[in-house]
Amino acid sequence: MTMMPESDALILGRALEGKVTRSPTGWDLGVRKITLSSSLPSPLSSLQLPSRLSIIECHRDEIRELPAKAEVTAKSDKTGIEMFRYGDHIMGIQGHPEYSKDILNTCDLI
Repeated sequence: MTMMPESDALILGRALEGKVTRSPTGWDLGVRKITLSSSLPSPLSSLQLPSRLSIIECHRDEIRELPAKAEVTAKSDKTGIEMFRYGDHIMGIQGHPEYSKDILNTCDLI
């Protein structure tokens, strides 16, 4: 399964004919708790992940609607589509798992 970080997830959302817009609540910056769906795709389902994870966010745009074949796999209080999957080979994530708190501190974001 290919995992796409935030900007690629937005491009992927558009390419799959989803709806991507500016967030009506503005920027999402810093560390946010996301709630995982109980139907995570393999291989994530075998990792025994907790139901909530902290992830670094740095975005103003978000996927607002997914195409019919896509499934939401995580959400947060701010963003309804934090992670999604499309079939068994594509997964997008709104946050930045590749970021560390050091990156945010350098940018004065937290």
